[in-house]
Formats: sequence, structure tokens, C-alpha cells
Amino acid sequence: IRKISKIFFHQGYVFDTAIGAINVDLLDMKTIRNSAAHLSSTTASKLDGLAFRILGITVTGYSAYKLLFSNDPRSATIKTVLERYIELLD
Repeated sequence: IRKISKIFFHQGYVFDTAIGAINVDLLDMKTIRNSAAHLSSTTASKLDGLAFRILGITVTGYSAYKLLFSNDPRSATIKTVLERYIELLD
């Protein structure tokens, strides 16, 4: 979307800046999606790494469900990881 926005809008205008600001979060959402869609050791290890980065604790065998409904320590108020991502996308 960032590349296409640069074609149709001068330097991507609003889209490039807005999407660029949440690029890491979008990649994290992709990791969660892939772990839910593809059950493999690769996606499982990537999800465990993401869970460690978000939650700050070492985990093994985390599921996308468990991560999404965990409290997100990055939020100022008590929110789940899912609620934070929904708010971010909104």
C-alpha cells in the first residue's frame, strides 16, 4: 500500500506516513496471522519470539489466541494485545 500510495499521491501523502508509523505493529500482526493459519515449527517459534517481545516473559508453545487475549504491558491502561491492535488500526 505504501508503494502504491507513492504512485497515486505526491510522496505517498498521508498513507505512507501513517502506515510507516505502525509498520512494526503490522509485521507483528502478520506473524500472529501466520501462526494461526499455518501450524509449523517456524511460525510457532516466531510467535513465541513475538510473545516474549510483547509480554517480556519467556514462553513456549503460545497460541495466537493466548497472545491476543493477554494483557498488553505496552498499553497505558489495561488492554489486551488484541484491543491495542484494534485501537491502533482504527
